[in-house]
Amino acid sequence: IDATLAGYYEFRGVDGYYDEDGIGKFIEWVEDNQYNSDTVAGELDSDVDKEEDDYEMVAFDDDFPSELDGIQKYDFIYSLMKSAGGNSNVANTEWERCIFGYHVRKYQAKLVYLNFYEFA
Repeated sequence: IDATLAGYYEFRGVDGYYDEDGIGKFIEWVEDNQYNSDTVAGELDSDVDKEEDDYEMVAFDDDFPSELDGIQKYDFIYSLMKSAGGNSNVANTEWERCIFGYHVRKYQAKLVYLNFYEFA
């Protein structure tokens, strides 16, 4: 999950995902909040309709690079985490630029236009 999020930050041109010790923002949040692998997996396995207060893990960075906000932003971050940590069909998470949009290779979904700068 951490590597996928780091790739997304790099794709968006945002530096500083890793601290000076090489620890990513998500891993740092997980350690600070005493989560473990089972806790993270449990949150990713829950498919209930979430309210904004139900998204604890996705709030790991208040400055997450996205033009979305509120529940839409949390849904987007949650989808990134779930595709990286809970889906064995994602073979390669290298971000690749295409004409007027971006995608994750082998991600089984369609691109949806969100705004001039962002597709999901």
